[in-house]
Amino acid sequence: MEHNQTNKYFVLSDIHGRPIGIEDFEQRNFDLNNPNHIIVLLGDYFDRGDENLMVLRFIEKYKKLLNDRFIVLKGNHDEFIHKFITYIEENFKVGQALVIDPEILNHWFRNGGEITLNQLFGSHHGIYTPTKQKNLERLKQFYNQLEDYYETEDYIFTHACINEERQIDTWDRFFLHEGMKTDKTVVIGHTTHDYLINLVVFFPYGLGIVAQSLKPTLCPVYNIDNGRGNNIVVFEESN
Repeated sequence: MEHNQTNKYFVLSDIHGRPIGIEDFEQRNFDLNNPNHIIVLLGDYFDRGDENLMVLRFIEKYKKLLNDRFIVLKGNHDEFIHKFITYIEENFKVGQALVIDPEILNHWFRNGGEITLNQLFGSHHGIYTPTKQKNLERLKQFYNQLEDYYETEDYIFTHACINEERQIDTWDRFFLHEGMKTDKTVVIGHTTHDYLINLVVFFPYGLGIVAQSLKPTLCPVYNIDNGRGNNIVVFEESN
């Protein structure tokens, strides 16, 4: 089957442990067999929701199946995973009792991470078992595939903030109203529309909603985080 030469980017941000499947993208007309159809996930896959294992399995399956047509970017919540992995690897070996400094977990847990840890690693108490080590390796493999940003001819996709040197900040909340010097459109998540209600105007974009800053930015900046983890927005680009 021949396909046209228009790339379509099916973009989703801030899943946060909510149910997700390929059928959600297919409802937006994503075609697994179309080489010009690309899924871009903007970070923050876990925490708060209770389907973290489903999300991890989804990412593992379709990254393997679609390879460079399945882009997985880094969010601030994903840094919690990295911090935990590093701490465990530096301080514990299999067979040792897990006695974890509360400061390693408190910030994560305040942001909904306890259910994530239980589902993806197991209890953070007790013995560091071979099963826990296997789960940690799985999380490490997940984190190591995350990219800071994804850039095309017309777009730059990232979680929250990026500058001209392509340095990112996964926590920044001012970029939506500032932008950077580029002629490309920047697409971000991270800040839900509920927090922007007095600062943004809403535009329908297909079946999704895109928020754009009312204040003129240095470049077009679109935020697609609706706070429910289901706002798949399609961006098109001729190639």
